[in-house]
Amino acid sequence: MSPRDFRARDFGDGDINWPIDYDDLAPHYTEIEQLIGVCGSHENLAALPDGDFLPPLPLRRPDVAMQSAVRRMRLLPLRAIPTRKAIETRADAPNVCLQCGHCVHGCRTGSIYKFSSRLLPLIEGRRNFRIAYETKVLRLRRASGSSRIEAVECLDTSKQERFEVLADTFIVAAGALETSRLLLNSTDDAWPNGLANSSGLVGCYLQDHVRARASGSLWWLGGSKPADPPGIGDHLLIPRFLFSASDFRGGFQIQCGHMLPWLPFYLDGMAVFPARLKDLLARWLFSTYVGLFFMGKPSARISNRLRRSNKCDRYGVPQVDVDYAWSNEDLQMQKSMQLWGRKILQAAFAIGVNAAPDTLPGLGIHYAGVCRMAANPHDGVVDRGCRSFDHPNLYLCDGGVMPDLSEKNPTLTIMALANRLAATLSSRGADQ
Repeated sequence: MSPRDFRARDFGDGDINWPIDYDDLAPHYTEIEQLIGVCGSHENLAALPDGDFLPPLPLRRPDVAMQSAVRRMRLLPLRAIPTRKAIETRADAPNVCLQCGHCVHGCRTGSIYKFSSRLLPLIEGRRNFRIAYETKVLRLRRASGSSRIEAVECLDTSKQERFEVLADTFIVAAGALETSRLLLNSTDDAWPNGLANSSGLVGCYLQDHVRARASGSLWWLGGSKPADPPGIGDHLLIPRFLFSASDFRGGFQIQCGHMLPWLPFYLDGMAVFPARLKDLLARWLFSTYVGLFFMGKPSARISNRLRRSNKCDRYGVPQVDVDYAWSNEDLQMQKSMQLWGRKILQAAFAIGVNAAPDTLPGLGIHYAGVCRMAANPHDGVVDRGCRSFDHPNLYLCDGGVMPDLSEKNPTLTIMALANRLAATLSSRGADQ
């Protein structure tokens, strides 16, 4: 995230500022980039700060064509740059990316950073580490006559047996939705609305990215055999470029993808053609697909929220109901995304251009806001150090603490927040 992303209210991009700023996370961004290995290029963009990068992913012919199209537009200071991802790109590395194109199905070469294959092996043998498999956390329990948390109640799902974990310090990092559900389900006589919820804001201000897509075919690739490696899907990124839109706030970015589809997207549109012609067209278009995938900053509204449900999961634990609706600004942003998608693809001389928004909110699965960080206990759930305002030994650390979601993927920021929290706890003692 950029310095501006932490000051949305000051810049007119939203209604709230973070209680921390970019400088608070900058060293932790660097440490995480060094830990996981992020590839990218140095571009000196205010909207997308540079980091400690591995060599960028190589651009393929369709990527270069899209980059040239962006340069030709000259309507706004658009830039198309190599994307930034946690992928090993150094040629001499034993796990260098082979660009086999199957990233979403797992990485057999270990080129993509995954906790389970990269960091877990380094810590699982330590005496102060234990991972409990086949375990469901049911609720947190407060110590009698105290605001401190004394135990977490769990269920061994393989044996159907309950047990407790006692600790001096608890960190909940279960993802925005599950962390909120756990807190809402952790009720007692003094906290009937759930622990850490004196503000009544646990579950409120749910946010996910506003999204749309546009796609088409680069006709000059028609009939050609794939000449480039499949790659990793999207090698090209158009960082945020709308800073003064009149009908929405926050702006959006664009991921540019070129891939060989498992099921060609254009088949549905060929129903009117005879079978023989349909086969020829499908083969001619197979290597031509390009897609633009938009992610925009959502409106942060208290009415978008999670509520404790009357329904339970199979273990008898109450679920959460979700109230979420796009704001008028979100809908205007989707219209702008589709407009710009068509413009960029037409500038690239693409044919068969189509654009569409997400049909339902929540499909971006980048959830934030429901346990928001704030400067005081009236405005949020945790303080600037991710500690609960209500319970001195309870910390939350996932997307839920982000008070305002920018247009960017939140993963690196979540990891930087975790690194910052770990540094704080190890330096001063966990229960202070």
